[in-house]
Amino acid sequence: MSTPDDPVDQHGRTEFTPEDARPPLTEADRDGSLVGTDIGPYRLIERIGEGGMGEVFLAEQGEPIRRRVALKLIRQQVVDGLSLAYFEIERQALARMDHPAIARVYEAGRTEQGYPYFAMEYIEGVSLSRWCAESNPDRTTRLRMFVTLVRGVEHSHQRGVVHRDLKPDNVLVTMVDGQPYPKLIDFGIAIGIDNGRARATFHRAGSADYMSPEQFATQHAAIDARSDVFSLGRMLLGMLMPSVRRDGQPTQRPTELHERLRASMAGVKDPDLQVVPTELRHLLARAMANDPADRYESAGALADDVQRFLDGRQLRAVPYSAVYSARKFVQRNRVAVGFSAAVLFAIVAGLAATLWALAAAEREALSARASAEFLTTIFASVDPDVSRDLDKTLLRKVLDEAAARANRELAAQPRVRSDVLRAIINSYIGLGDYGPALEHAVSNYRETLADHGAQSRLTVSAVLPLTDAMIKNGRLDEAEAALRPNIAYATRAFGADDEVTLRLRHHLGITLRDLGQSGEALQNLEAAVEGLRVALGPDAAPTVHAEFARTIVLADLDRRDEAISALSELIDQQAAIKGSDHPFVLSLRNSLAVYYMQSRRFAEGERELKALLAPYAAQFGDDNDLTIMVKGNLAGALRQQGKVEESGPYYLAAMQGNRTIFGSEHPRAIMTLHNYGNWLLDAGRVDDAERAQLDAQADGARALPETHPFHAEVITSLGKVRTRQQRFEEAEHYLLQSVEMKTALRGPGNSRLFQSREAFRELYTAWGRPDDAAHYAEPDAPANP
Repeated sequence: MSTPDDPVDQHGRTEFTPEDARPPLTEADRDGSLVGTDIGPYRLIERIGEGGMGEVFLAEQGEPIRRRVALKLIRQQVVDGLSLAYFEIERQALARMDHPAIARVYEAGRTEQGYPYFAMEYIEGVSLSRWCAESNPDRTTRLRMFVTLVRGVEHSHQRGVVHRDLKPDNVLVTMVDGQPYPKLIDFGIAIGIDNGRARATFHRAGSADYMSPEQFATQHAAIDARSDVFSLGRMLLGMLMPSVRRDGQPTQRPTELHERLRASMAGVKDPDLQVVPTELRHLLARAMANDPADRYESAGALADDVQRFLDGRQLRAVPYSAVYSARKFVQRNRVAVGFSAAVLFAIVAGLAATLWALAAAEREALSARASAEFLTTIFASVDPDVSRDLDKTLLRKVLDEAAARANRELAAQPRVRSDVLRAIINSYIGLGDYGPALEHAVSNYRETLADHGAQSRLTVSAVLPLTDAMIKNGRLDEAEAALRPNIAYATRAFGADDEVTLRLRHHLGITLRDLGQSGEALQNLEAAVEGLRVALGPDAAPTVHAEFARTIVLADLDRRDEAISALSELIDQQAAIKGSDHPFVLSLRNSLAVYYMQSRRFAEGERELKALLAPYAAQFGDDNDLTIMVKGNLAGALRQQGKVEESGPYYLAAMQGNRTIFGSEHPRAIMTLHNYGNWLLDAGRVDDAERAQLDAQADGARALPETHPFHAEVITSLGKVRTRQQRFEEAEHYLLQSVEMKTALRGPGNSRLFQSREAFRELYTAWGRPDDAAHYAEPDAPANP
């Protein structure tokens, strides 16, 4: 596909010169007399359409690819400056598109007489209105078709093009794998967008029955993407209520239809509109608002709300109420809730069911999130805030049985099964059972892919629990390989500001951070945070988690004051919403303690971590990886203050616990082995420290990328070991190597060089080189000679 500024012809031509004697075009050639002639590499077979500026022929291309195309040729009798400009606009507009719901341009050129043409994808189909009339599809099929169409319009807006003539006759419906699929055509009066607003045009354009009020304006008004949103709403109204149009003529102006919609929602009976559900009337009224500022802000936002209706979720166009929220949940989850209740009742006999129901009701009242999030509270009671007094073994049994029954009994309902399995995956992660979480995530993704195809929103969404489980299991390269192409596709298909795209970016940011690529990680996380704040709000869980991850990377990049400030605000926000002892708030406080330690405020870190240890153990269990993480952090805070003996048991527990849970080559296990080696050195066990660091170095070489900062840290520790062994030249070699690596990764003057400076001072003191040692005692001295 050519870039927007490239010539459309993939061979680099903008004009075509016949290579053999083909019948030339003459001024008399029109009204179908061109059939049988050649234009460039195309033989015209049949005239299939005619518009205000040109004719469209079915043509056959012989070389280099044999295929049928639709060839649009400007009519000879209207060749003037304006018509040529419009023709060129359409060609350039289509050339900029790369979306399955928009017809593609293959080549453009001019005839020998100078008349422009372009060849585009030939679509064997019927108009949208004819498809609705002849096929009489059910409402769900119509709405799914509409969502696909709107995603195509959204793509054109992202490419800087407003269509301005959206109507059923400019949408062809074709069959793809036995399913109807829309193709948007005819960008002949499209206009470009600059900075979100359309470039001015002084020619009224569009089809009256579908034009927005601003297109009807007697004086020029700026036209932007919201004008297309209006036309899309009008098209959807026609698809849902065909009686608004009789004998091909409009019965009312669009503004009058909008008033009818508003009146029907206020209680005025309208027999025609009664066939449209109230929720969709709210949606249509918003899309067709007379004032562009009152419409959906983008085509993507309109598509999202239609998809919410299809998924049984609350629409953003409908004012929130607790009754509406509860009704949508019941409608959406009858089968899944019944299935869940059967599984849980058989195992825990009612007590847990009561807790789950209460938790579910509270969550649904607060937020109309996806049913998978809701079902997480139903299954697990694995949220320690709910289940602190329940046996985790019992909860694991619940999940195991639920997963087995979901795969067995919900096979005929793939969407429900997918929701249930996503909830189970998140629950396993909540329990710290990352192996089963990954197994179910892989199974869920494969089943969703088989049921819906790679380009389905459900399939792309299934990448989220899959990569979450991969990250938890330390399979970072696999997570990155899964995330990058899905982000690229989601950006094209759903938009850069879509929730799924942004959440995938969040996961990529976490992955890159763990791979040691903090700079790119921060870029992805900042984009995710900014977009999710707009899409979901600052208090939504995905927004909060992305902001949390952003603070971690800020700390990695030595921007710790920013990290501490942002995280402190987040803690206050979440404590006010969830309570100060909520597990997520505890997790945020643990990270704040880590930032204190990275800022060398070890006493503050120790106080925070000691306060966290008991609630972590009570809520998660003593052998949970989260509790083990707090122990490891506390060990570091103690040792850095010289409390070596007190820190030892915590280091040992962290090292052994992580290796038991994750295996020896998981990043967490490698890091805690390295930290344990540092403690062994401080405890005077030099040979044991050497073995620990060499093992950590070997495990890290296998599991972590070459650019990961860990490699520089373990080399620094080996330099310290060699100093204690009085192998001074080797020690100096290690330390110089570590400084070179740290500087290359983080730049000169980064905080990681502090440890290297201390190591050099210790080395030269032991080596009998006091002047060199004194040099490194200076606060702003460089880390290497």
